[in-house]
Amino acid sequence: MPKQAEVHLPVDLRASRTRRAGVRALSEAIRFPSDPTGTILEANEVAVLFRSDVRAHIEGNRKLVAKRMEKLTQALSGAELTPFEVVPRLYGDALSGGNAHWLLSKTLAYLDHLEVLGRARRIPGEPERWTAVAGAEG
Repeated sequence: MPKQAEVHLPVDLRASRTRRAGVRALSEAIRFPSDPTGTILEANEVAVLFRSDVRAHIEGNRKLVAKRMEKLTQALSGAELTPFEVVPRLYGDALSGGNAHWLLSKTLAYLDHLEVLGRARRIPGEPERWTAVAGAEG
């Protein structure tokens, strides 16, 4: 796999210019000292690092992610939905050739994260469906 990773993993162009060497945009997820105590990284498939020169941009993105996680939990409450069915409820847009990869990837990451938190569960079968865990706190 090292060859595929070398070819396909994105490169952080800004960091690469600064270091004058190739710096991958993806790295192993680690906890930072500034992370809240309840932060769970070890079981997540994706950890997002918000970078900006403006603190308000970072806080805005954190709030947006929290809002989408809550919206997703509500959409799953009393329902059994496929990730494809979740996308328009979460983003307001139907899947298209231009957005499907991005919106489904984000939706799957949110679903996995809710599962780790005990707020959602997979329902086995084809297609895979998801539902909210009754009584789970947000």
